[in-house]
Amino acid sequence: MKRLILEDKRAIIDDLLKRIAENLQLNDSRRKLVNQRYEAVSKYIEDSSGIFNNADIYAQGSYRIGTTVKPQNGEEYDLDFVVQIDKNWNMLSFNYVYNEFKNLMHANENWSTLVIEKTRCIRLNYADEFHMDIIPTCTANRYINQNEIMVPDKKEHSWVISNPEGYALWFESKYIAQTEIYLHDFYPGMEVRAAQPLPNDNPNILKQPIQNAVQLIKRFRDIYFTENEDNKPSSIILTTLIGQLYRGENSIYETLESIIQRFEYNLEYNKVERKQFHIYNPVLPKEIFTKEWDENPQKFNHFVEFMRVLKENWKKINTLEGPDLYKLLNECFGNSVLESALNSQGLFIQKMRDEGKTGILRTTGGAALYQKEKTQKDRENIFHGNS
Repeated sequence: MKRLILEDKRAIIDDLLKRIAENLQLNDSRRKLVNQRYEAVSKYIEDSSGIFNNADIYAQGSYRIGTTVKPQNGEEYDLDFVVQIDKNWNMLSFNYVYNEFKNLMHANENWSTLVIEKTRCIRLNYADEFHMDIIPTCTANRYINQNEIMVPDKKEHSWVISNPEGYALWFESKYIAQTEIYLHDFYPGMEVRAAQPLPNDNPNILKQPIQNAVQLIKRFRDIYFTENEDNKPSSIILTTLIGQLYRGENSIYETLESIIQRFEYNLEYNKVERKQFHIYNPVLPKEIFTKEWDENPQKFNHFVEFMRVLKENWKKINTLEGPDLYKLLNECFGNSVLESALNSQGLFIQKMRDEGKTGILRTTGGAALYQKEKTQKDRENIFHGNS
């Protein structure tokens, strides 16, 4: 049996990042509440007598691909759903479909006071809990691609094409086999954790490295742009960029390192070519997610600066120890999720120690998470330093 090697800092950091990402998820009680509300709304729509009777209803966005991030400062979760009807959109005005759906939601006394009109959707705002953005749509062409939909857009005053399910399938095509996660050359012994029986009620443990990478970078974005919300890059931009730069790395550590390096390389290439790059929808290439960068170049500059700071922080994570490392991780991800992750990791290490499954590499220069004089005993947590 392999032993948990505490000298491998990259392995310990990877495990900590996994635990931070887990703490960014919906907790079990909130997820249960979301599912209950979603099922109730879905049944009401499906059973309605109008054009939305028997509609296909499904999640889209971060909830669909498992990259939701807990908002800061008590803000609400944003959960997106699609209501797709198999009607000829050419025979229906975008206003008609939008208004019919709005009237349908207003007609139910349970939700009438929660309804808020948005550009493409109807929002049900459950105060202090979460809000559900529901998009009424028509199938674009059932004979060509059932996943492509026409969305009513009040800003554009027309139908616009979209493919959220196709996007989710593209993202999922990046996944690697579960058996590959954690098991790589520089990660000795950490498969001890992955080999434990997976609890049926905690799907967060099954997250892919690419999913966790999206969550962590989104969290850092939220903190970085706290005082600059207007220039914050959207989640679809970050998710698409990460998906395009990901090459199947099988740990969060490797995934973040590779994505940051590849982004820097591509940015330098575009500088040489004297052009501003764009991020396109991988399943609808005509859709430019970064179109606003042309209208407001400052947004692009803020994005590039954000990625530069992310790169610099990642370098520091690999070199800092003790209180300095703790402070940096706190600044990147927030105190509450970091503390919870550290406590969780500490309990895990203690359990492995009690079971005789931990070991120390007697090498020099290894920036371990646990730090004392050379010894066969486990070491103290370098995040908090030694007294």
